[in-house]
Amino acid sequence: MGGMKTLAIASVLAFTAAACAVDPSTPTDHMKVYETCKQTQCDQLQEEGSSACSACESACFGASYDCDPSSACDESCSPRDCSDDDRNTCVDQGYEVVFANNPDPSIADACNAALAAISACGYSTQTSAADCARYATTESADLAVPAYQCIAQLDCSAMTDAATFSACAPQPSTFGDDFCAALATSCPSQACDPSTLDADAPWLRSDALDAGRSCLSAPSCDETSQCISAWLSAVE
Repeated sequence: MGGMKTLAIASVLAFTAAACAVDPSTPTDHMKVYETCKQTQCDQLQEEGSSACSACESACFGASYDCDPSSACDESCSPRDCSDDDRNTCVDQGYEVVFANNPDPSIADACNAALAAISACGYSTQTSAADCARYATTESADLAVPAYQCIAQLDCSAMTDAATFSACAPQPSTFGDDFCAALATSCPSQACDPSTLDADAPWLRSDALDAGRSCLSAPSCDETSQCISAWLSAVE
């Protein structure tokens, strides 16, 4: 009985551990940056097959003789079969960002109001409504909302004055100084601009800042660089 009981307990513990494992791509209440396989060997084979098929069909259609792509390109366009090894072999490892699943609608509203004010003055901006929706998951309402409201209330002439426009932004922090100092210790060869991070960090929620800091613990400098690049693209 003792052996059976031990086995049963071990089975329960194994099941519990598996049940508790969380897929890193599943959104939660905080931003995450995680390493993942962006392309398997199977993906690569399928991509190469699709390119070969397209090339063959293009050559066939452009041929000076009567060319039937259904027969001439039969081999090039045949489906590529993947083995289990192909599906399990990663050829492109990288980092992905998962945004928090608790956006603050007040940020999106204020951001869109600022965009509307800019447009009403006849100006254009690279920021879009989609960006406003993303900012709702990455920015701190305490500082971002007043900043957007400040922009929305500017006179049209003031919107072209860089100093006046910039005055609406939150005051810089020391996040960039600390972040770049830590990066210089772990990966001295990696470039880091503390002034830009100091200016951008006050807009961000604490979990978005923590996601950036998590990149500093990546196992190699190359992976740290990839992680930071993914994070910066998400919060810019």
